[in-house]
Amino acid sequence: MESFRKQDMKLETELGSFLDEYLYPDILKQYKAYSKFIRIKDRQQQLQGIDVIIENGNKSTINIDEKASVYYSNAMIPTFAFEINSYQRDGNEPVIGWLLNDNLKTDYYNLLWPNVKCIQNNEREWIRKPLSEIRKPDFTIIESMMINKKKLIERIEKDIGPKFEMKLLKYATKIRRNDLVLTNNKVSLATGYNIVYTENLKEKPINLVIKKNILSDIADAIYLISQDGSARIK
Repeated sequence: MESFRKQDMKLETELGSFLDEYLYPDILKQYKAYSKFIRIKDRQQQLQGIDVIIENGNKSTINIDEKASVYYSNAMIPTFAFEINSYQRDGNEPVIGWLLNDNLKTDYYNLLWPNVKCIQNNEREWIRKPLSEIRKPDFTIIESMMINKKKLIERIEKDIGPKFEMKLLKYATKIRRNDLVLTNNKVSLATGYNIVYTENLKEKPINLVIKKNILSDIADAIYLISQDGSARIK
């Protein structure tokens, strides 16, 4: 079982640099009340669910947590995964995931579906560039959804039911105890919602996977981002 945390951190840095050049300056232009954005590099603040802070003129702030489906780049996946719980480092007990962690300071999620350049392999077939080699110029087009965390929680509660947090954690416990039979490592909760168990990773994450059409419905804004800048499509 393998952990990709070092690779993930490098990818986050490269992706963040891309967004800092081609997305956030455009957001400041579109919303005149916003005066500046700040990329957070302090690890403790990042662990509190803050990757970027946007300030407005009276110094109030919006905390943004960037979440990217980099492992599915170029795949055009119609979903996004929200962490219920996972194992961290050498812990013996799963840690509550960022979706359900009320202690995090996130106001908005910036959900990202990246596309990256392709290269030819030894058989001269075109394949996605290896994730370990991806750098800022390798990102081509990225879809971004800005989703208010409170709106997301309200929508999940509406679709799955009240006290959905307890329901998700109970499912996760049953999965880890092998008390629940999974079909293709997942269990369906409601239309557009599945719990998915990724057993082959060291962290063994259990995620709530939500259909993209649900997310786009509640997104405050949707962007397509390239090296030519960003285009708002919602």
